[in-house]
Amino acid sequence: MLTGVILAGGKRDSLHGTPKSFLPLANGYVLDYQLFEMKKICKEIIIVTNTPEAFLQHVPRDIRIITDYFKNSGVLGGMYSALSLSQNPFVWVTACGMPFISSEAAAYMSRLGQEQNKDAVLPVFSAKPCPFHGIYHKRTLPAVKAQIQFKNGSLKSLINTLNWTGAAENDLHSMNIPESIVFNISNSKDYETAKNMARIQLNPI
Repeated sequence: MLTGVILAGGKRDSLHGTPKSFLPLANGYVLDYQLFEMKKICKEIIIVTNTPEAFLQHVPRDIRIITDYFKNSGVLGGMYSALSLSQNPFVWVTACGMPFISSEAAAYMSRLGQEQNKDAVLPVFSAKPCPFHGIYHKRTLPAVKAQIQFKNGSLKSLINTLNWTGAAENDLHSMNIPESIVFNISNSKDYETAKNMARIQLNPI
């Protein structure tokens, strides 16, 4: 049982005044492609945002929209809220600027987490674990809270405290899952790259 989560509440989650979730891409928005992919395997989908009114007008009613419990805590705050309110033990965490997420990869990583009883499963590309597009168990909640309470707490520091395993690049590639699943739009150049990639990778929705 898996909950899909889109973190869309930070100051960096917009590009030239437009929320990354609502950047046009192919024949929809980034958010449309994320929801389309998550609905393939997720029993529940949560969007964490500090501007819920923007999403209420766009998403179906079965999508849960929540805000941060710990304000101004960035990614960790969003993860804490999502893990706290998730109705499922495993949570698939993505950022709002990731248009090429893969339900096949998430399902594979969720199975790994269950079979190996891990706190988290992260995709690994170029020998680097990618915290976004990772699968996290609800039991990581105290560790997330501890990082929020540390002055220098970070997502990287959180990973170092967890019993996690990686979804190896070779294994993902053997399933025809590309590195673009962790591509995250950070700036205008990334957005132009995403638009070019979308012509090849995204099917009409």
